[in-house]
Amino acid sequence: MGIESALVAMGVSATTAAATATTVSALGTGLSLFSGVQSFMAGQQQSKLAIEQSKAQVAEQSRLAVREAAAETQAAEGVRRKQKLAYLASGVSLSGSPLMVMEETRRKGASNAQEIMSSADASNKATISEGSSMAKQLYTSGRNEFLKGVTGALTKYA
Repeated sequence: MGIESALVAMGVSATTAAATATTVSALGTGLSLFSGVQSFMAGQQQSKLAIEQSKAQVAEQSRLAVREAAAETQAAEGVRRKQKLAYLASGVSLSGSPLMVMEETRRKGASNAQEIMSSADASNKATISEGSSMAKQLYTSGRNEFLKGVTGALTKYA
């Protein structure tokens, strides 16, 4: 039994029952559209938030990588200085093998620092990719909910 039939059975006039049923149907349609629009807007907002969060995470990862790479470079320089002092204290000339050892220490430190930055770059690219993917999913979900709301509203008039 529909709303109109139920109202007539309760003693409401047919005209009033028909108007009430139309009003209830229109309200349902409006609510369906409103719900769809709200879902779409929420999806857009969540999509933007996902992008912002991934950008913030990339900034933090980059900051930490720069700090770690600088620390690695400083550590290698410290080892090189200690090597130099040890060679000089023992009376060894800084040419030939000792110089090559110190240069290898410097190169190894620079290589480690570069590896830290390369790793951070790869991690940042993955973070941006994940953020973009999440943003697309959230946007698509919101759009689908909007379309469901519109479809639901249209089927009430069909």
